[in-house]
Amino acid sequence: MDIDKVIADITFAIYSDHELISENMNPFMLYEEEFQGNLLDIGCGQSPVILEMLHTPLNFHAIDPDKKQIEYLIERIERLSPGREIHTYKEPFKSGLFPEVRFNYIVMSNLLHLKIQMPHLEEFINDVEQIMAAGARVLVIVHAGEDKGSDRFRYFSIEDLELLFPRERYSVIYKAQHWGDPPKFNIRFGERYCSMVLDEADITDPIQRRIETDAYNEGNDFSSISFMAQRIL
Repeated sequence: MDIDKVIADITFAIYSDHELISENMNPFMLYEEEFQGNLLDIGCGQSPVILEMLHTPLNFHAIDPDKKQIEYLIERIERLSPGREIHTYKEPFKSGLFPEVRFNYIVMSNLLHLKIQMPHLEEFINDVEQIMAAGARVLVIVHAGEDKGSDRFRYFSIEDLELLFPRERYSVIYKAQHWGDPPKFNIRFGERYCSMVLDEADITDPIQRRIETDAYNEGNDFSSISFMAQRIL
């Protein structure tokens, strides 16, 4: 089973465009009156940030190695804002893709906590800095909490992010930690995801399926941090 494709398909199937936007924390909107220039969403997925900001004058760039996510994003944009132009890149990020563009807003949502895709965080941040405009604002959303020994995910504190974006080069302008029960859409996602995985494993007993699904939902920690820093150099 192609897990990335499954995630893209389920997200597109169960989240309406407006639900996807409403579930997202987007502190960029605090600066709506100042919007100008270019925005880049790295590892964009179906980019609720871009979807929420389509009415603004920003030029949008979205990059993701998962081609299916890019296709779904384009379809969502066409529904919400027909004819709206966006630059898309179906490949991993590297600054050399943007030799003549400098970005005023950069999104790294649900990206830095991925251990396999992001093995060297400092090197990645340094590469992103090559394409930042003066005063660029960077939005980061990551899993929050103590290290759980996961092979897939890192868990961050606000202090961890402040070290990644040191005060010598950045000013922290927004930080919030979110705790609590998973949103209803995350529960719906878990139900659909488990159903597909259990079908693939040929597990048909309804009691066993319920046990496996409940264990999946209980094992997921939906705590997160939203963090925004502004480049000062």
